[in-house]
Amino acid sequence: MKFMLIHYIDQAILHAEEDGEAEPTPEEERELAAWDEEMEARGISVGGGVLMAPRSTTTLRVRDGEVLITDGPFAETKEQIAGYGVLECTDLRQAIEVASRHPTARFGVFELRPYAEPDEAAAAAATIGGEMRALRHFLDYQRSAVLGTVDGLGEKAWHRPIVGSGWTPAGLVEHLGGAERHWFQQVVLGREDKLPWDEGRPCYDPHMALTCERPSADIIAYYREQCARSNAVLDTVALTAPPRGRHGGAEEDEPPDVRWIVLHMIEETACHSGHLDIAREMADGRTNLGGR
Repeated sequence: MKFMLIHYIDQAILHAEEDGEAEPTPEEERELAAWDEEMEARGISVGGGVLMAPRSTTTLRVRDGEVLITDGPFAETKEQIAGYGVLECTDLRQAIEVASRHPTARFGVFELRPYAEPDEAAAAAATIGGEMRALRHFLDYQRSAVLGTVDGLGEKAWHRPIVGSGWTPAGLVEHLGGAERHWFQQVVLGREDKLPWDEGRPCYDPHMALTCERPSADIIAYYREQCARSNAVLDTVALTAPPRGRHGGAEEDEPPDVRWIVLHMIEETACHSGHLDIAREMADGRTNLGGR
C-alpha cells in the first residue's frame, strides 16, 4: 500500500536554512542518512524529494479563461511543505511507524495520505464504496435486531437482572448507545458533544454490571440518536481514514482505521443482541424478535 509522506516545517526554519543562517548538525545529517538507507534497504522508501523554501513558490489559478499567477504559497500558514516521499508499506500502522522514526518528525509535521496509481483509483474507489455499503448494511441489521428484541418488553423486565452477573436489558441498550457514541464520535472524530443524558450518569466502569434506571422509552431514544449520529459520521469518512481520537488503551490497542471500528461495532452489537435475545425469552418466553 503506497502512502504520500508530506513533510511540513516552520517556514522560518526553511528560509533560514536556504539563507545559510541555519544548517543541520553533523548528528542530524547522520540520522537522516541512516533513515534513508534503512528505508531504501527495506523497500519502503520508493521516491521523494526536497523542495525549495516557500518564498520561491508560484501559485497559479485559471478563472474565466484567464491565468492568474501570484508569488508565494497558496496557504498562508506557519508550516509549509518542505518535501515529500512515497512509502510502500503493508498498512497504515507500518506507515506511521516509519514516519515517526524520521528525525525531523521531532520538530516538523508529517501528513500520510494513501496513494493510488491512476489506473487503480477508480477500481479502488468502487471496491471501498461497495465495502462501506456492505458493512453499514450489517451494522444497521444488528441495530434493528437489538430494537426488535426489546420491543414490547415490560418496564419491570427492562430493569430486572436475568443472570447472575446483574446486567439488565436497560443497561445493555444504554451501553450500546454509549459504544456508538464512544467509537464514532470520540474515536473517529476525536470529539464528543455533551448531552443532557450525561447529567447524573456515573462514569463508565467496565467492572460494574450494566444497569440503567431511566425509563425504557428514554433509553431507546438515546440509542436511536447515537446510531443516527454514527451514521452521519460514516457519511463523511472513508474506511481507510485513521481515527482522529483515541480509544484510551495502550498504543498497540488503538484502531488503525475506520474499517476496524465499523467491524468492531458490528461484532459488539451482534454479541449484545444475542444477550438480549436470551433475556427476552427468560423474561416472557418470546423468541425470534430480532429478525433472525
